[in-house]
Amino acid sequence: MTQELVKITPTMAKAMLEKNVINRRIDERAISKWQKLMLDNDWQVTHQGIAFFDDGTLADGQHRLMAIIRNNKPIPFYVTYNLPKSAATAIDSGRKRSLIDGIKISGAAPWMEARHLQMVPTISYPTRLTDMQKIDFLESIRKHAIFAVQCFPTNRRHLTPSIIHAAIAMAHYHGVDEAKLIRFAEVFLDGAMAHPSERAIILVRDYFMNHTNSGAVDKNEKYLRVQRAIEAYSKDEIVKRLVQPQEVIYSAEGLF
Repeated sequence: MTQELVKITPTMAKAMLEKNVINRRIDERAISKWQKLMLDNDWQVTHQGIAFFDDGTLADGQHRLMAIIRNNKPIPFYVTYNLPKSAATAIDSGRKRSLIDGIKISGAAPWMEARHLQMVPTISYPTRLTDMQKIDFLESIRKHAIFAVQCFPTNRRHLTPSIIHAAIAMAHYHGVDEAKLIRFAEVFLDGAMAHPSERAIILVRDYFMNHTNSGAVDKNEKYLRVQRAIEAYSKDEIVKRLVQPQEVIYSAEGLF
């Protein structure tokens, strides 16, 4: 078994795919993922690349090769040759390493936790960020992301911490008073209102408890309502009902 680093052109990728005799069903999402990484220059060379069995057929890398062709752009890969056919049962059979695993192992952002990463899709919705874009974005709001997680460190059923973390982080980024945000998290968590101005918090808390769907659109609607509740509470508004805003109040525009 041998391996070499090769800058694979679209023409080379087409030739390699001609040897793709037996493989997994094509997954368009996987191709799109690799395409975006390559286009955004977020592709990184690792030991995992393209592989061929000892009979010359393609063993691994069909989606990466298709992404090269669609992007019409050469990309460097390690290419492994003469892989025993018996190794087919071991390819991609282990536990997939998560993004936070990679961050911890690489030392790229020692402060970052899964809870920080989990808030990013809510903030960036409907834009889907690559892994490197997620890391860069969190680095740009580092102190705000850390503050948000510290404000709401525990989980409560149906109260979806990632959405609250996201809303508090962006409110903090836009200069909302820290003491107000800490109190917002306390009331949201325990449901105990001490002042009429905190009614906005109870209203959004009730909304979470009564709307337990967790799809992307549902999360976005909750995120918008939390932002409105934070705005109302931070300005000491006495609200009787919480109307969902059409757009984010504490925007992340220009941060990714």
